[in-house]
Amino acid sequence: MLFIGLVLFSCEKKVHSFTEDEEYPSSTKIGKGQALYQQHCQACHAADGSGIAGQNPPLLASDWVAEKKKLIDTALGGLSGTILVNGKIWDGEMPSFHQLSNEELAELLSFVRKEFGGNKEPVSMSDIKKRRQ
Repeated sequence: MLFIGLVLFSCEKKVHSFTEDEEYPSSTKIGKGQALYQQHCQACHAADGSGIAGQNPPLLASDWVAEKKKLIDTALGGLSGTILVNGKIWDGEMPSFHQLSNEELAELLSFVRKEFGGNKEPVSMSDIKKRRQ
């Protein structure tokens, strides 16, 4: 019986806590960034980041994803009106995600930059905090 308890204890998944002292999401947190993407972004930008033809622009290989400050400002403030993405004009609206915490936005945007931006540098919590002010 003791052996079973030790096996169960050793197999417990440890949850990593993301703190203000930790600038970037660790690779183990990308799963949370992906979950946030699925919850908040996937309906408009598609699972693969390719967007919805004629409605919502792609994130995949997008200059908007490549430019960290632009990406953060867009997530915090949303968008409305005409924009140029990868040489194509888009006209629509995107809601703000200012209600997400600095941690959640760092995880979400780091996932987006890793998956759709050619493995760009992650977004830190302090990056979010600076742009939020």
